[in-house]
Amino acid sequence: MSLVDESGRSAASGAMTFDDEGWNTTYEVPAEDLWMLLKDLEALSEWALIEFHPTGIVGRALDKSHVSMGRTVIHEQEIETAGAHCEVGVNVGAIDEFDTMFLASGQDVEIEIDRADEELTVKEPPLAETLEIKPVSATRSQEWIDVEYGTTARMKGWEFVGAVDGACGATDLGFVVEADLNDLNVASCGTPWATTIEGVVTETGFDTARFGSWFWPEITERVQTENDVEVRFGDEKPIVVQIEDRVEYAVAPRITPDDEENGGDAA
Repeated sequence: MSLVDESGRSAASGAMTFDDEGWNTTYEVPAEDLWMLLKDLEALSEWALIEFHPTGIVGRALDKSHVSMGRTVIHEQEIETAGAHCEVGVNVGAIDEFDTMFLASGQDVEIEIDRADEELTVKEPPLAETLEIKPVSATRSQEWIDVEYGTTARMKGWEFVGAVDGACGATDLGFVVEADLNDLNVASCGTPWATTIEGVVTETGFDTARFGSWFWPEITERVQTENDVEVRFGDEKPIVVQIEDRVEYAVAPRITPDDEENGGDAA
């Protein structure tokens, strides 16, 4: 569904966020589905991004390795009552403080998102639990790189993995990615290493950005077996890898404080 397709990106156009003041909306879903969503997110991070939409509820989390995964979805058919489209950061780590029997009834529960009070309240009569919410931007790791421009490239998984592994293996200083009308060019900072993946760019506009050398190994192992992957650079998250019709991984390669001071953001 379209909402899942957007799960690695920022809130879609029309979504209410913390920039909008004083709003309140309510959803009603099965208790079991909500509990699974919260537990999946809590396993990755104390704070998660949750997008509420009539066609589905998508949760994403940043773990300590600066990896965001589209971990869990409550699909449209499970939503009993839908409210407005919104996206907020939620303190999912606080679910450890819930009453031991909370969300165990098997009944539908009401989720109230209140921007004015900065709270997400789950109501399962006679119980209710509240989680703190805050702007999505405040849940991002401080080491994530802001990229002003972006581009989209479609390629074979091994081509992307080979380029990233080559860059990471050549230096600890990070790597630079550039795109022209047709090709994606990847080069290591401070070394002669460079490669070009030809004929892959489907959307242009990517200027240049420097990323750290660290990359999550399990992602490359998964991606390199795919014959068709879409890779997006920029657009809030530095690297988003999409397989088939859903976002699998959004990755922020690690950069050091020195890199940040010396232009580790958008070049």
